[in-house]
Amino acid sequence: ARSNSLTALGLVEIMMYKSNYPCFTGTRYGGGVSLKRFEKRLMLNVPDSKVEKKAEQLITSSIDHYGTKLYDIFQKQSNGYAI
Repeated sequence: ARSNSLTALGLVEIMMYKSNYPCFTGTRYGGGVSLKRFEKRLMLNVPDSKVEKKAEQLITSSIDHYGTKLYDIFQKQSNGYAI
């Protein structure tokens, strides 16, 4: 996935152009904020040798997290499944 990161970032940037989608507009996400957050999630600043450890840390921190539990409840109620 990291090898295709520039392509993915370019596609998101194209989708953002003159977009009215809430995920790309407003004070919370507009002005390129969404693109910067997406780039951060790709962990391009993390060396390849440390990506696996960083991913494991993210997984560990999300287990039993309140937000994760709420999202699982939302998925169950809206789509009929939960992880």
